[in-house]
Amino acid sequence: MNTPEKDCIHRGWIAALALIAVLTAVSFIPPQSLGGVKLRRANILSDLVAFDDAVAAAEEPALFDEEDFHVDMEQVAERIEAERIEADSAPRPVQITFEWTLAPDSVRRMPVVPDSTRLNPTLVEIEDFGTPDSSRLRAFYDTLLCARRPVRIAVLGDSFIEGDILTADLRERLQQAYGGGGAGFAPMASPLTAFRRTIKTQSKGWTSYNIMQRKAAPQNLRENFYVSGWVCQPAAGASTRWENTDYRKRLDTCTAAQVFFISPGESRVELTLNDSLRREFTVEGAPNIRQIAVTAPHVRSLSFKVLSGNEGFIGYGAVFEADGVVVDNYSVRSNNGQAMFWTNPSVNAQMNALLGYDLVILQYGLNIMQTGVSNYTNYAGQIEKMVAYVRQCFPTAAVLVLGVSDRSVKTDAGFEPMDAIPHMLGYQRGAAENTGAAFWPTCDAMRSLGGMEQFVANGWAGKDFTHINYAGGRRVAWSLFDALNAGAFRAYTEAEAARIRRQKGKTEVYLQIPSGGSLILQTFTEKTPDCPAWNYIHEQPLSIGLDHGWTLSFPESEPAIPETFMIDHPVSWTTLDHPDARRNMATGRYSLTFRLPEMTADDWILDLGDVRESARVYINGQSVGTVWAVPFRLKVGKYLEPGVNRIDVDVTNLPANRIADYDRRKTTWRIFKEINMVDLNYRQKQYDKWEPMPSGLNSPVRLIPVATKQVSP
Repeated sequence: MNTPEKDCIHRGWIAALALIAVLTAVSFIPPQSLGGVKLRRANILSDLVAFDDAVAAAEEPALFDEEDFHVDMEQVAERIEAERIEADSAPRPVQITFEWTLAPDSVRRMPVVPDSTRLNPTLVEIEDFGTPDSSRLRAFYDTLLCARRPVRIAVLGDSFIEGDILTADLRERLQQAYGGGGAGFAPMASPLTAFRRTIKTQSKGWTSYNIMQRKAAPQNLRENFYVSGWVCQPAAGASTRWENTDYRKRLDTCTAAQVFFISPGESRVELTLNDSLRREFTVEGAPNIRQIAVTAPHVRSLSFKVLSGNEGFIGYGAVFEADGVVVDNYSVRSNNGQAMFWTNPSVNAQMNALLGYDLVILQYGLNIMQTGVSNYTNYAGQIEKMVAYVRQCFPTAAVLVLGVSDRSVKTDAGFEPMDAIPHMLGYQRGAAENTGAAFWPTCDAMRSLGGMEQFVANGWAGKDFTHINYAGGRRVAWSLFDALNAGAFRAYTEAEAARIRRQKGKTEVYLQIPSGGSLILQTFTEKTPDCPAWNYIHEQPLSIGLDHGWTLSFPESEPAIPETFMIDHPVSWTTLDHPDARRNMATGRYSLTFRLPEMTADDWILDLGDVRESARVYINGQSVGTVWAVPFRLKVGKYLEPGVNRIDVDVTNLPANRIADYDRRKTTWRIFKEINMVDLNYRQKQYDKWEPMPSGLNSPVRLIPVATKQVSP
């Protein structure tokens, strides 16, 4: 008879043998899929069992199910445009944006003078494959230096940047150098929010769905994913509270927040600012993305609650910012980038219309690489589609492809760099080149700091020799910041030095001065500073005529003219059918709302034509500048937005028409002695015979796309 002790030992051996059998069987299971994602062979006993991967190594690793990734870019564009037209032609206006302002508009950031100092000893430069005439990355640098609005960067990636790793430090450095504050985008609810240290998120009553498991989501949610990768469905009374932290510098300098959601039916929502100020909003039902924008001297925390109308309601999240750089982290675990094709392009475009991204960074490929695999042709093709998809949804943004990070795998000799890395980098670089995007080799930056093995030894990466931690993310972020900052510094210096040459013993400077224009030329008694060539402006052959839809009003006029006139096209206001229009001195406001076409241009010039006599220009509420002499032109590219724009031109005329009217009516208007009011023959002069002088805009107004080139005289 067996003793209890012997029986226990016997059962233990049986259990152990059963476990080994199961593990052995699992290791030979062929690739399966989970949630549409094809899984690689699970070699759990890799240290005990050797496989012959020669056949697999000759083939490219499997991606997602093929039927999920037949993306037609023309259909994407049509979908964006169809929903845009539907929204524009709605029978009644739909309020998309709600504003809650508790402070006056903050002072907009001024142009920045970049510092060329590097954080890491080795500079790993960004490779820009855009043409010199149409580099979107160069346009981003100009925006970073000069824009008087938030400069927005979206980083789309996988678990490598999860929890705001890398992006937290990139955001910090960019905000310190170029202004800004706040943690950027934070989802409404997600199991992963607990891992993020840059902003605290507490949510109740939300059911969240990840795009990698989208088939488990209800149909209305499945069709409305944003590139963030998360959609959230509220129960009655669902709420979220975000709180800024001091984990990185400038996070708690937030002065604005925007909450994004869809409310297909009428709903009531509540916002609580800094746990003290509370306001309710009644939201009219519509399929559009809604935004509640909050501005305050200091946004420490923000709470959002769905009071009623939760049926069909979709919550996305909130963006926390201040004037300057905003960096949004959109990380999705196990994503290789192709999941963006499951997002709704119209939702992406609507979000972009409310935010307006200047740079989109793609960080993918880590989940695709396999030891022994050198062929990534199909994946390179998918990267090209990703870039095209981003440009459809975010048409004004530059695209930067990050090459895969360094990674080590265990061998008989210990941990060694994965042999697939140079092959993946080559295919990623080729995809960027083929699409005219930019490329940055993350692996090179890491290896300049010792590589993955050194990262692990320093405590900068996990023992899986794959994932960096916050300490490692900081080093990689510093290298990426150095690369972006170097590009901005070059853009700055290019704007500071003109092209010169020696001709017959004399120094000649190639200038470009329009009629009536002027430049200040600085010369040097010593060697000319070593600066890149000036970017000279070249007008593109096609221009946009702003010919129809103008209105004219008079914010200032003597005599007063309170009416607003539908003039269709710009004309002198002396031609108006109004008794006072021919005899007033005034500032007339010419206003037009127009849609900017999708054209590639380094900048735009607004040509006002014939102006009588001076004009102050505003675009989308921002002051552009004042012109008072030929040519009546201004550079306006940085003020224009994709889609609908509004332009206001305040033109002030001379007082001649008013003076002539005074003299005709014998009205005393002179405050000087008569001796001072004489003609050329020194005789007293009356002005009642003067004919009305043209006033206002007297010719067509044009928008001219321009390219900038470095040229030789």
